[in-house]
Amino acid sequence: LFSTLSVQTYIYYEASVRDRLVTTCLVYGVYAMEVVQTAFVIYDAFAIFVYGFGDVDSLPAIHFHWLTIPIMSGLVSCASQLFYAYRIFILSK
Repeated sequence: LFSTLSVQTYIYYEASVRDRLVTTCLVYGVYAMEVVQTAFVIYDAFAIFVYGFGDVDSLPAIHFHWLTIPIMSGLVSCASQLFYAYRIFILSK
């Protein structure tokens, strides 16, 4: 899914000549948050399954899961849904 998001962001970069600055910042901000979230998830998976290989006590460890799953996912989905609600409001006028 991350590669699909990267391709969509690149296509937006190529095609967004006349978009407003707020829209462009929102797209690149969401992409940056997804990059950070993916890095944290990869770090957690590596720490649990590589560094903790064979150690059953490392499986329930919470490294960055408290940040990546509820907080960052919530921020990204809130920003996206607020943008969609704004677009629907503009189109309904």
